[in-house]
Amino acid sequence: MDSIFHFSENKNLAIEFAFIFVGISILSAILFLFLFALILNKKTRFIDIVNTVLISQMLNCIVLLCIKFSGMDALAKNLKTNSGIGGTVDLIQFTFSVLIVLGISMYGFVLIYNGFKTATNFKKWYHIILFVVLLFIFILFHQVYIQNLLVI
Repeated sequence: MDSIFHFSENKNLAIEFAFIFVGISILSAILFLFLFALILNKKTRFIDIVNTVLISQMLNCIVLLCIKFSGMDALAKNLKTNSGIGGTVDLIQFTFSVLIVLGISMYGFVLIYNGFKTATNFKKWYHIILFVVLLFIFILFHQVYIQNLLVI
């Protein structure tokens, strides 16, 4: 997990570094959202932002475990090589798995939005637009930043 809602495969990454990158990802998301929350509402509590990010990211950890232990990666490789009846069954299983993972990921976005909305008490439409745009900009920026850390 190289950003709060982005996953990438790196087979050469040691488990210690994976935990470090996830920690950096979560801590930077907390810091970013807390600073943004202070701009919207000076009375925002730090613990509310921490809870928002951690709860929304807990689902992503479940998604990663599902991908790792459900065999979705092997299923995807089988789809490249198989055709016919076996390929169709694999395609149905893979599509069903992807829809479940996509649903869980979307629910993570809903949780981070609702938690942030509650923590900052924002109600105006332009706050919502600003939150969504800044969250996606943060995710994109963070992916580039983490990739630079991988090089070091």
